[in-house]
Amino acid sequence: MASKAVANQNNSLEGQNLADTSGGTKRANWQVSLIGGACACIIVLIINLGITIWSSVSLKANENGEDYEPGQRSSRRIMYEGSCSASRTLSVVIHLIINIFGSILLAASNHGMQCLSTPTRGDVQKAHAHKQWMDIGILTFRNLRMVSRIRVALWLLLILSSVPLHLLFNSVVYSSLTKRRYDTFSVDEEFRLLRKTSGYEPLDDPTDKEIVEQMIAGSYGQLDNLTALQCIDEYAVASQTKRDDLLVIVDSFGSVIMTGFAAPGAAPAHHAGASYLNFPVKEMCRLNFDFQIAVVILAVNFIEAIVLVFIALRPSKEPLFVLGDAIESFLVSLDEKSGGNCLASARMVQTGHFDDLITWIQSVDAEVLQSPGEDGLSAFLCTEVHYTVLVLS
Repeated sequence: MASKAVANQNNSLEGQNLADTSGGTKRANWQVSLIGGACACIIVLIINLGITIWSSVSLKANENGEDYEPGQRSSRRIMYEGSCSASRTLSVVIHLIINIFGSILLAASNHGMQCLSTPTRGDVQKAHAHKQWMDIGILTFRNLRMVSRIRVALWLLLILSSVPLHLLFNSVVYSSLTKRRYDTFSVDEEFRLLRKTSGYEPLDDPTDKEIVEQMIAGSYGQLDNLTALQCIDEYAVASQTKRDDLLVIVDSFGSVIMTGFAAPGAAPAHHAGASYLNFPVKEMCRLNFDFQIAVVILAVNFIEAIVLVFIALRPSKEPLFVLGDAIESFLVSLDEKSGGNCLASARMVQTGHFDDLITWIQSVDAEVLQSPGEDGLSAFLCTEVHYTVLVLS
């Protein structure tokens, strides 16, 4: 008997050592993931810090804007100014990089929140002592009521730091354009200014005359001769960015006054321009960097990095990330508070009937053992039948 007891004790010690080794391996695995997330967060922080400093030192600020007093600097920095197509391409590339960085930060934050809300074996035993239960293997708010306050505070820091990443990160870089205001002038073949009435008549307007003369003289640049379709394509846009005033050369004729009724099939007379002259202007599309939003993103990125590093350096003892961890832990070291409840359903635990199953099983065992005319084997089979029915139900 003594040798058998020693053998059982040795087997127990070997099982305990194996469990400790396995638990250490699992702890190392999740710590490696957490450290990887913290390192990625730090790398993004360094990149954000470098870009923010570069924008403050090197980029041109928008001065004397509409919303600022003369001489006051705005938070907007001009990253690029020029062609609208190039600005759109740069915007797509930069926002793709921003979304990659944001996904890295949000994934690291989510993993950190999972680690903080995961119960340890000690948390589960405390919950069982108060006839409570905890969620294992899912990201849950319920466990926060039964974990330490420091873990709750860190969890709140992570979730609050994730909100600006969702709402503001893509707003750090944005596009703007300069919309051109243009006028249309009608002239005849001799470039005399005309006005439209029922036909075209000479117009004596000194201001418009001066503009047309300067356009013809090339004071604003070299004029482009467009066809009707080209003119429509260039000017039928929501925001004009690359064309200025338009000269429409038409055949002049006097005004015609007609009275009477329209005959069937009649339509208004249209007088098409012979040609369309205008001059292209330099596009002024901008790619802007908002310094204030970048500082906010930098601050929440720093907070997230500090929290993740703290969690990685001070890991929880024996965390139960998945059900397999809990099964292994309770097989190696039994929980006296929940003993005898292996067949309890989730509904029984959630409704507070934590000990009803033990009472029911004890009463069944007592009835079976006290039944006359049955031997031990039949009593055992009867008990097994009761257990089986309970499990299947």
